[in-house]
Amino acid sequence: MKKSFTLISLITILALNSCVEKDEAYDPKLEVLGKWQIIEIGNWPDMHFYNDGVYWEFLADSVLQYYDIASGNPFTLHEKYWLNDTALWIRLPLYDTLTMDQSYNYYFFQDKLRLENNDNPPIYRSFLLLKIE
Repeated sequence: MKKSFTLISLITILALNSCVEKDEAYDPKLEVLGKWQIIEIGNWPDMHFYNDGVYWEFLADSVLQYYDIASGNPFTLHEKYWLNDTALWIRLPLYDTLTMDQSYNYYFFQDKLRLENNDNPPIYRSFLLLKIE
């Protein structure tokens, strides 16, 4: 009886320890870095295929750059972004001196990123992006 209790205790401690290490290693600020392409839009879970020929690149200096997939050339539009524990924020230019901060709840899974628009009631509030690099 004592041996089985010790064995069960040891297995439980090892299982809990491995879960804690995985949580500490997760950093959304690192996960978002790289190139992403929108592959679906809609209102989660009702999503539809989407291809606008553009990919997004989240850079380490909090700059979001857009590129044309066919040519690989960047667009002149550069936006600022930042993350907190629950939201990805993108600062969108409106006019020469005005900007708007747009927030999205974010969900990372496998090589995908799902963004849920928190502001304005747009026609489509969900975007599914695929990491391409």
